[in-house]
Amino acid sequence: MRKITLILIAFMMTGISCIYAQKDAVDYFTAGSNAKTYIGNYVEPLMASFGHNLNNGWYSTADPLNLGRFTISTGLSVSFVPSSDQTFAIGKYTASTMFGPNTSNGNIPNTQTPIPKGDGVSLSPLPLLQGSVGLWKHTELMIRAYPNIDIANYKVGYFGLGVKHDIKQWIPGWKKMPFSLSFIGTFANAGLTLTDPLLVDNKGAAQTLKYSASGWGANLVISRKFTVATIYGGLRLSHNSTDFNISGNFATVSHGLGYMHEDMTFNNSGNQFGINAGLRLKAGFFAFNLDGVLAPGGYSSATLGLIFGMF
Repeated sequence: MRKITLILIAFMMTGISCIYAQKDAVDYFTAGSNAKTYIGNYVEPLMASFGHNLNNGWYSTADPLNLGRFTISTGLSVSFVPSSDQTFAIGKYTASTMFGPNTSNGNIPNTQTPIPKGDGVSLSPLPLLQGSVGLWKHTELMIRAYPNIDIANYKVGYFGLGVKHDIKQWIPGWKKMPFSLSFIGTFANAGLTLTDPLLVDNKGAAQTLKYSASGWGANLVISRKFTVATIYGGLRLSHNSTDFNISGNFATVSHGLGYMHEDMTFNNSGNQFGINAGLRLKAGFFAFNLDGVLAPGGYSSATLGLIFGMF
């Protein structure tokens, strides 16, 4: 039985971090004409959760950095896959998606292949690394960037850009109010290509995975600063779009020749509204923050961050 290894490569302060999960998605090729539908259902929550994670962890306060001030932050964002995206129907059976229950109910229709299992863990993580600098007019620029590079059999690239702007300054009589109020706009794009030599068939044809995602967020954020603590919250409208491509020759016993060539592309996109709340604790040049996003009916999330710099 062949398995595909999907590696989502991101980066952290100490270097490149890989989050990987082995999957039985290739087994669905035995389903013939229904293969693309089943694989699409199986990987859909991966595409959605990765796209939503790109919109997380951009801020820990509504107060923009002063001119010339800067910070470097790293952290981990985790999206929670809703129960509605943990399973899907295959005939009379309930099948697990990638983040669904670690159980298999019956066989893929018209085959002797068991329906692939899920991980049993409905969490989708993504490491984050970001730099921020204060500009004029109470504006802050935020950058997430990693150049396109080749690492062994993996090609990965990442770019994100965000702007935080104080809007309280433009409201008459609000300038001296004891809180900060800002609009934060963000955009991010990430891509990964994997060509694994372990997934080359006896004809020498490589099996390739390509994954790309982009997302944007529009946030209205308010915060209140105390001696060492800052509490913040806000409203978020976000969008994400992801593409997942599988190409190569895959082992199968249901097509006579033993191998079949497939080139499949899956797409996922959508909008989401969320309510955000968080806490930042500052000590000298360091700060820690923890926040969450509640997305009714969607992908809620939590982010843990470490921040260093001249606040």
